[in-house]
Amino acid sequence: MIAFENFFSEMDLSSWLNLLDDWKRCINEKESIFESCGEYASLKTYEQLLKLREACYVAYHWAAISYPPPNKHLIVDYLGSDYINGYQSANPFEMTGEVFYEQSYSNIRQSILYLYPTCSCERGAIVLTSRDLRYVLRWLLQAGWMFLQTDYFPENWLDPDKIDFLRCPIPEADIATWKPKSLSKKGKRNIPKTLSKLFNGVDVRDEIYRVECRMMTYLEDKYSEKYTDLNKEQIITRERLLKVLDVLTLIVLDLRKRRTKKEGICNPPIFDHDK
Repeated sequence: MIAFENFFSEMDLSSWLNLLDDWKRCINEKESIFESCGEYASLKTYEQLLKLREACYVAYHWAAISYPPPNKHLIVDYLGSDYINGYQSANPFEMTGEVFYEQSYSNIRQSILYLYPTCSCERGAIVLTSRDLRYVLRWLLQAGWMFLQTDYFPENWLDPDKIDFLRCPIPEADIATWKPKSLSKKGKRNIPKTLSKLFNGVDVRDEIYRVECRMMTYLEDKYSEKYTDLNKEQIITRERLLKVLDVLTLIVLDLRKRRTKKEGICNPPIFDHDK
């Protein structure tokens, strides 16, 4: 829209058409463009038309929902994933919705604690299926990392009313009293700095791989009474998962607070263990 506004702020539509007609006549009659077309320089005209062409190209592909998002290189080249539904599916706010699809905050948090128990008393059966947990933790790490890495967010990405379904991880009755369990007050106040610390020096692809390996270990030892202490790396991963979960929850709650339309807000189902 800015490109179109800038183009027509130079001249209105009829003036541009008249200028192009003059250009065409000069070419056909082999006259000098500089003498016949006034003071509007040829190079300036070319630059303006080139910008208009690019703006039209972007608008066309935007309408077709296939124009590459600004973070395409991060998703495709780095993470080895794809944005299936076009521009909007590369939105980290939409990615967060996948994390909380029919999953509650407490459900995910408890699953992380069971996956990485620091003592035998923390061991338990994860409610999520192994397949669901794998995708939830993968999306959790990807969404947190994407929030930090994306250079800029298009205006419609930041507008909570543009999100068709806002998936809230906290039951409606508990939203007023909910507080992050793993973030300090300082970490809660400055989300970008918190994410920067959490992913500092971390290859998110390797982190996802390590989490999936941990899942394999959990499944192998699921019915074993043997408890093995976590190593330092696993404890760091556990804390990272818990804190990123808090960050994503805070972001969703902020979106919910700023949303003006109430339809489309999905609260998590109540599981037996929540009751």
